[in-house]
Amino acid sequence: MGHDVIPIAQHNLPIHSIKEMAAALSSVFDCTVQFGYTIFSYKGDDEQEQATFIEMGKVEKVGTETRILEDETGRTKEEIENHFSQDINVQFYSEGDYDGESSIVVLKHAFRPSPKFDGRWWYFRDVFNGYRLLLDDVNKFRQLVKQEVHKMGGNYCVYIDDMGASSYAYYMPETKHLNEVIEKLQADFGDDFINVSHFMRETPAEAFNPKKNFQAFYDDFADLNLSIA
Repeated sequence: MGHDVIPIAQHNLPIHSIKEMAAALSSVFDCTVQFGYTIFSYKGDDEQEQATFIEMGKVEKVGTETRILEDETGRTKEEIENHFSQDINVQFYSEGDYDGESSIVVLKHAFRPSPKFDGRWWYFRDVFNGYRLLLDDVNKFRQLVKQEVHKMGGNYCVYIDDMGASSYAYYMPETKHLNEVIEKLQADFGDDFINVSHFMRETPAEAFNPKKNFQAFYDDFADLNLSIA
């Protein structure tokens, strides 16, 4: 398994009910949203796991693609309806593309955007260590993240290594606000937690330090001109 770059960003989605969240996402992404949960059963002699999506409702937009908003907490329909805001972990994805390129994970206090960086963590980090060959790829990835972050009502994000020292931040937004996540990353990693846009603007290429072992990144996208519609 490799180390992936995981962006985590703020959102302004309603969190009191899954129906309200589905309606907001339908508006933001101009799509039909089916919302519900999955139950698991085991069949056959080898007890293969079978997953069945149970639809609780739908926000319909005629003529648009269908996306799924799936509660992943393992709760019952009644628990989701009555206590949705107590434990939010939902996957939002295009129909038939669970955990694929379109998959967004929404937690109570933040979300994990869908764009993936193909070069994974080491190449992403090494761009800031002077390996400039992938700089354009990193900035394209950042532009895609920025677009989605802005759609969801945010202004900034952090990037963490999902199998590295910063991986603890992966689930923190289930209970902690993103500002608290950022404060802990700063406290834990100091100079190895950097502001990407400031670094891009202020650090000449010859000053990039190949010996730095950056553990996490903050990005307000201030150096980017969003050119992807």
